[in-house]
Amino acid sequence: MFFATLISTGCGNSHSDPALATSNSSALPTSTSEGASQTSSGLTKTLESVLFQLQGVYLFPDAIPEDISEFETVEMLIEALDDPFSLVIDEFTNTIDAFFGEFRGIGVQIQQIDDVTFFPVVFPGQPAAVAGVQVNDILLGIDSEWVEGKTIPEIVEMLQRDVGEPVHLRIQRDDAIITVSPIFSEFQRSSVFTTAITNQIAYVGVFTFLQRSSHPDGTDGEISDFLLRDVSPVIIMDFRNNLGGTLEDSIQTADLFVESGTLIELFDLNRTDTRIALAGHPGEGRTVILLQNGLSASASEIVIASLRDNLGSRIIGTQSFGKAVSQSFFRFIDDPGGLQLVTGGIRSPSGEDYNKVGITPDQVVEFEFDSETFSDTQLDAAITFARSLPGIESDQPVMPSALEKIKAFRQGTNTEGSPILLEPFEQ
Repeated sequence: MFFATLISTGCGNSHSDPALATSNSSALPTSTSEGASQTSSGLTKTLESVLFQLQGVYLFPDAIPEDISEFETVEMLIEALDDPFSLVIDEFTNTIDAFFGEFRGIGVQIQQIDDVTFFPVVFPGQPAAVAGVQVNDILLGIDSEWVEGKTIPEIVEMLQRDVGEPVHLRIQRDDAIITVSPIFSEFQRSSVFTTAITNQIAYVGVFTFLQRSSHPDGTDGEISDFLLRDVSPVIIMDFRNNLGGTLEDSIQTADLFVESGTLIELFDLNRTDTRIALAGHPGEGRTVILLQNGLSASASEIVIASLRDNLGSRIIGTQSFGKAVSQSFFRFIDDPGGLQLVTGGIRSPSGEDYNKVGITPDQVVEFEFDSETFSDTQLDAAITFARSLPGIESDQPVMPSALEKIKAFRQGTNTEGSPILLEPFEQ
């Protein structure tokens, strides 16, 4: 089972969901941000109350058990849905803070695959990176407690402490087991990295979509600022390992490039909401090339599907993850926790339902990395295609250190640090 999360309260990200989240701030897919539905409406942590809630909002009504007498707990009922994106939340406040709270933590992204907990991303300049944590380090323990058998929420709770206190991490790196101690901190970080590849080709890498990032307008604001400064006719947008994020930031990111037409189609049990592009943004008229892999999911797939359908953007890489549903949160009135339920679905502008299937690239390229030149096969393919476009000079040299900077961004290491790149963990 694939289980991934972006953590704020424990790991230094501003939005979190225990499963590749694109969530909404209300029970409708038209809300302006994800993950913050705090509706209670008399919801209690009882089987009858939760069943009533499911019948009212759950996107897949056929999966709801008709007879709840066989279930002893609410947790058992939700597990019976066999839905990795719907679950019972133990500490509702912590979950909401993880989406919209302050940047507090150690600056990593956590994933679990087959009960192995590891760091697919270590954000440059943040406490974990400063302490020596590296991409794909396996987390074995925190302080004096092992994490084996722990869920992501339980690990997040283990990480909690006052700002300024150390977090003692026991990690495995290759055959070595070491201890590092990043300081639990408050900080801001960018979810976007931009650089020029040539005089005509620019790179925009997006790790995640943040409603609160180092820019007051979130991820799309960071990208917009870059596009206002940069006049490159070709943009390579890199969504590899982008697990998702805020719904609105992803839609507005697509809108930066699309002048008119449908950006994305959202729906729930009661209605469909077609989001339409607004003209006048700095990315319009540019050619966009898209990079994706098996960990491009949720919000990143919204942008990929939108630009593919509207602009004919070429997609290079491997099949994306395939998450085209959104979640809402509901509080219990008699318990600190609540429910996270799939309440909305997503379709591409052309009407494609890519949920559980993923988006197929136009050019399948497996990832290989050259540690001497800092090039990888997928990015190389994107640059080669860009150079073949009309009006693009094919012999323009790559900017000095551009590839090194891109790899440092993608792998969570500073450009002044080690040039060694670990191969990304792909599902």
